Amino acid sequence: MLKRMRAWWTSVSAKGTLAKTKTISENSWQSVKQLKWGYLLSFAWFPKLLEGLVSIVLKLGTLLLVILFLVFFLRLFKDQGYFIQAFSVPKQLEEQGYNGQVMAVRVQEKLEELKEQAGSVKEDSLQLKSNQQDIDLSVLGVGLSLRTLAFQIREALGRENKTLHGEITKIGNRYEAQIRMTGYPKITSVRFADPGSEVEALDLLFKDLAEGILYHTDPYRLALVLRQEKRYDEAIKTIRRLLQTNPAEAHWAYLGWGAMLRELDDLDGAIEKYKKAIELKPDFTLPHINLAYIYQEQDSVELAISALRRSVELDPGNIERQNSLAWMLYTYHGLTKVDSLYTALMEREHDDPEAQSMAAITWAEMVFQEGDFAAATKILDDYYSRPGENVFSYLIKGVTAFAEQDTAKALNFFKEAFDLDPGNVAAINSNIGFAGMLNRDDHVINIYRKAHWGNVKRYQRMSSLNRVAMIFNYQEEHDSAMVLINKVIEIDTMVGYPYTTLAETYFFKGQPDSCYYYLDKGLALGFNPVNIDYTMAPYDYLKDQLQFQRLLARYEKVDQQLSN
Repeated sequence: MLKRMRAWWTSVSAKGTLAKTKTISENSWQSVKQLKWGYLLSFAWFPKLLEGLVSIVLKLGTLLLVILFLVFFLRLFKDQGYFIQAFSVPKQLEEQGYNGQVMAVRVQEKLEELKEQAGSVKEDSLQLKSNQQDIDLSVLGVGLSLRTLAFQIREALGRENKTLHGEITKIGNRYEAQIRMTGYPKITSVRFADPGSEVEALDLLFKDLAEGILYHTDPYRLALVLRQEKRYDEAIKTIRRLLQTNPAEAHWAYLGWGAMLRELDDLDGAIEKYKKAIELKPDFTLPHINLAYIYQEQDSVELAISALRRSVELDPGNIERQNSLAWMLYTYHGLTKVDSLYTALMEREHDDPEAQSMAAITWAEMVFQEGDFAAATKILDDYYSRPGENVFSYLIKGVTAFAEQDTAKALNFFKEAFDLDPGNVAAINSNIGFAGMLNRDDHVINIYRKAHWGNVKRYQRMSSLNRVAMIFNYQEEHDSAMVLINKVIEIDTMVGYPYTTLAETYFFKGQPDSCYYYLDKGLALGFNPVNIDYTMAPYDYLKDQLQFQRLLARYEKVDQQLSN
């Protein structure tokens, strides 16, 4: 029964389909026959079509011009920043090539130099635009630019144009400059030029003017520049101005104030200012970071870690900050907490290979320093996706070659790692440590001169540079050793061992009194006499000197009293 029903349904379906197909075909053929083939083949329709397309294009073009005009018109009513105009200069300066436009551009360039020197992530609060393009167009005979047109339209509409205009006068060897900025008091500077030093005097004049502009418009950046130049009183005055004139940026003022106090070794004062910045703006990450490093200097490890964790919570996508937290955890707690941090980070950033690669490099470096080369390699294999060789692949090859007692090949691999990233801490330390062990002093000096030391943690930097200073002494380059070891001491004046290297340098320079003075200071700051190698100069000589023996005896007696 079922078979008969299926056969019947198949028959009906087939017949229905054929009937529908036949009907559609007949209708299509009738439609084709009804087309006006003569009209189509004569192409009489083409001019009308073209006319219609041209009309559409013209309308779209008109619409686009209207939109551009509206955008331009709306921009006229926005803050256009300051227009710096050509300065007024005396004829004698123009004859020397310092015309008004050149003077204006030099001030603008000096202003940009100061901003770059400040190096702040804070949003730039001053837009300064030159009329240089206007002058170029005038030379071409046009005499008008879009910027000039905007300026004139704003004037006609009664909108304020913010301008900066300067005047420079010269009487004898006295240069005086004045700048007038819309909305601010006049800025004045005077410089005197000795014969042959006119260029230097003008450069200082431009710097004074640029500082004056920043003082009014961006005192925070000026304070950073003044701090870098160790002009602390002026910097504090500038920060106080920021607090008075712009309370909305008070958190930046306290951040800068704290950084200055930290530099002056007033750590408690710095902590107070950073906490004030956080109180004013709780989601401001930078004071948390600075607090972390101050707490670390004070050996308040958990407070330091807590502050750095907070900065990471406020900006979780900042991989560099995550890496900083990892280094702090590694320094005080080993790899256990580091591994858990990076495991969670890799899971969270699974869709961002670039972030994973940045984190993987630092993670692998810590594992590498622990001597687990297989684990470091696996981290890079799993998470490092940047093409080509990387620093740690070469470092691992170097360690493998060293294990195989091929020291020359190992040193070459370490050098390849350094060449890929002269700022990588593991690459710098591996080269200096391994080359030093092989007495390859020239290799150590070469790494020292090419390394980017700014990335290296301060105490690692001190250790490496102290070793380089010692090598300079072995090579009888005592002046180089003197310069370098004083830089090491500046990093942290309360660490003892660099003073012993300074003492050795004074000995080699024939100044025994200074040698004993700095040996005494190094020992007083905790240098352990057990670390002295009496087979090496100058200690092979000093060990037989009564003054040296008494010095050591004094500190050995102190050690005995402390141990009792």
